[in-house]
This record gives sequence, C-alpha cells and structure tokens, in this order.
Amino acid sequence: MADWVSTLPPRYQTLLDFSRPEFDVPALEEVIAAMYGGDASQRAMSQQLLTALKESPDGWLRVSLILDAEPTAECKFYALQILDEAVKLRWAVLPPEQKEGIKVRALCCPPRRRRARRC
Repeated sequence: MADWVSTLPPRYQTLLDFSRPEFDVPALEEVIAAMYGGDASQRAMSQQLLTALKESPDGWLRVSLILDAEPTAECKFYALQILDEAVKLRWAVLPPEQKEGIKVRALCCPPRRRRARRC
C-alpha cells in the first residue's frame, strides 16, 4: 500500500486491504459522504481513497459485496463506477468465470431479485 494510506484512520485503511475477505461498506459510505459534505481536507482524503479503490486491479472484486449490502444510492453508484472501470480496462485479461460472474451480476440478477429467481 502507498505511504499515504497509513495516515488514514484504521477503519478506512481496511477498504484498500484486499487480503481481507470482508469489506466494511458502512466505512465506504462514510468516505463517500465526506466526499460530498466534508471540509476540504476530508474531501481530498476521500477522493484519494476512492480513486485508489477504483484504480486497484482488485477493487472490482468488492462490487458484489457492496451491492449485496444494499448501500446508499451514492455508494451503489460508486460501486458501479468501479465495475465500469474494470470492464473498460481489464475485460480482455479477466478469466472467463469472472467475466461470466460480471455478466450475471450486471445483466441478469440485481441483488433483490436474485433471491427470488434463478438466472
């Protein structure tokens, strides 16, 4: 991780720790809220963290965890931006099973409907 990450509160540092199986969606929602309503230093920290998450090669792997948590609209929008970035930049190198997972998630089964029907 980059040096600036160590200056973040520990809860926010975990957002960029892809070795952890869980993802703290409420912490992500706090970061996003600070992006829109915090002071200048909070907005700068939020922007840096959100950009790092979106540009990370593994950031898109968190999208399903974010969407399954039924987050705020802003958080959901950000998760879909991560997915969009991954599709644009990494689609050609993704393994077939990951491509299929993205297709199913994005096109067939939104989280609330996934429980009600099979794709």
